Amino acid sequence: MNEIIKSKFALNNQHPPLDVIIETILFAANEPLSINKIKDSLSQKYDTLAIQEAIENLVERWHSRGLELINSPEGYRFRTKLSMQLFVEQSQLNRFPKYSRSVLETLAIIAYRQPITRAEIEKIRGITINTSAIKTLEIRGWIEVVGVKKSSPGHPQLLATTNKFLTDLGLKSLAELPPLEVIAETLEHNIDENSKQSTLPIENDTKESLTSTSSRQNDTNSSIP
Repeated sequence: MNEIIKSKFALNNQHPPLDVIIETILFAANEPLSINKIKDSLSQKYDTLAIQEAIENLVERWHSRGLELINSPEGYRFRTKLSMQLFVEQSQLNRFPKYSRSVLETLAIIAYRQPITRAEIEKIRGITINTSAIKTLEIRGWIEVVGVKKSSPGHPQLLATTNKFLTDLGLKSLAELPPLEVIAETLEHNIDENSKQSTLPIENDTKESLTSTSSRQNDTNSSIP
């Protein structure tokens, strides 16, 4: 990839600016890149300060465009600006997987009560969780096992959301999670129309249970009670 960039500027005997190189690398990457990953991908050696300055230039350059360069928990990446997402949705060019109400409700409970065990999730929902719901969220990369709850019989696994979950929602930390009512309304639009019912994906009794403890939400992704 660096050879292609070099050849473009070779005609004028110019070396491409660092911000142009980084911009190209970020567009070609299939995942967010940290400063260290960007540094390792460069053919020439640049110090961290130079890379950070180049990234700042890119952020400013893309400020007035439909895309923006953000620093997510997993690293730097380009994304569609929130103000432009409506136009993307209307174009129907970017269809995301549809998930059942059970999957989305389970995700919401984990997000607001993490770290949490499967039994605790079932207690909040009032029904048994289908194993496929947990598996779906794990495959998506939105939840993971962060430890075990030693105070409970059998030491059940503790589930929590991942950095990828934050990245996909455009958040830097769990402290930026919107109010439960907002995320419920957002998730509602992601339910398969074939299985959609008249209620929100988060049932009223579940919502009340979560809302009563919503003040507990903080960055506990790596903590274990």
